[in-house]
Amino acid sequence: MQEKSPLKYSLTRALSCLDPAVALDNVTAERRLSVCLDALVSSGRMPGSKADRVKMEFVELCKDSRVRDEMKSFNRSEGRLDRFGVDMTKMSPKPCPNFLDFLKTILIISHGNASVERGFSVNSECIVENQTEKSLVAQRYVYDAVQDAGGVDKFNIDKNLIHSFRNAHSLYKDEMKTQKNAAEREDEIRFQNKRKQSEIHELEAKREKMLAEASKISAEIEDLKK
Repeated sequence: MQEKSPLKYSLTRALSCLDPAVALDNVTAERRLSVCLDALVSSGRMPGSKADRVKMEFVELCKDSRVRDEMKSFNRSEGRLDRFGVDMTKMSPKPCPNFLDFLKTILIISHGNASVERGFSVNSECIVENQTEKSLVAQRYVYDAVQDAGGVDKFNIDKNLIHSFRNAHSLYKDEMKTQKNAAEREDEIRFQNKRKQSEIHELEAKREKMLAEASKISAEIEDLKK
């Protein structure tokens, strides 16, 4: 159970930035929000420019006095976190479209219709061993799409979906190749950096030796002048 727990995922743990009790602590909330945004950007779910706007809007929200008062009075046993998040954006004097989009996207992996304290009931059934964060997010997207359609028997299977299914294996192979190439590039960069550092240390050692020899020669010259 511990191995399959959603709490293993840094993204899941970082979702606590949306907890009003955590959001009252600006430093902690911003740090955990950054983890969420980094996960979405790295998985291609959100462009970096939008992530920056999400963070700006979140910071402004958390500074608003009315919002902070609502955070302090939030009762997790009675209120829903998703509803509170939407209401929070409505209290803001400025529109928060980017944060609202982030809220809709990120909450689907933490809870369905359950409260934040009981929010892993759906995910615990779909998580499998060694599943990555990207797979967890994708699987939850599929689950919610089916639920929104009213169930598997009511889900519309169109040509685009069939085309995606037929090309799934080739897309998977392309993704694996991309990841392999990225890993190889990173290994090459690390190797080059390591080699450069080795060369730098070698040259520094030579320089120290030459300086020592030059100092010795200078001393001998001074002795001869006496």
